[in-house]
Amino acid sequence: FYADEKILTNVPDKEISMPSVDVSFVLDAATLNKVRKASAALGHTKMTICPAGDSGVRLSVVDNTDETSNAFSIDVPGTCESGSDYMFVMNIDNMTLIPGDYEVEISQRLLTKFENKNVDVHYFIALEKSSTFGA
Repeated sequence: FYADEKILTNVPDKEISMPSVDVSFVLDAATLNKVRKASAALGHTKMTICPAGDSGVRLSVVDNTDETSNAFSIDVPGTCESGSDYMFVMNIDNMTLIPGDYEVEISQRLLTKFENKNVDVHYFIALEKSSTFGA
């Protein structure tokens, strides 16, 4: 944003459009900080996003390669298609965001959009290929 386009090697020539949204939730700054602290304490770099029953969405800091490792989970209010079964996997290191509260939209096409509720900024972050959506 702040660099002169002449010194950049790849300048985007089109806008990114978000595919249809399958899951959405609000990620407030306090919850984001809890996720980051859990990631640092546990030494895990992945966060899964999956259904949390009727309460919305469950965010879990996990080690997907070791089922016996410790994990941290927190439920946040969210919406998804009724009866949808999904597990989206995100690399926490990719979540370099300006501090604040975010409206998060996720597409089954492995793309997320984080839109800051207070500042006019949004991020598109790709999900891991190990993510699943549907039965």
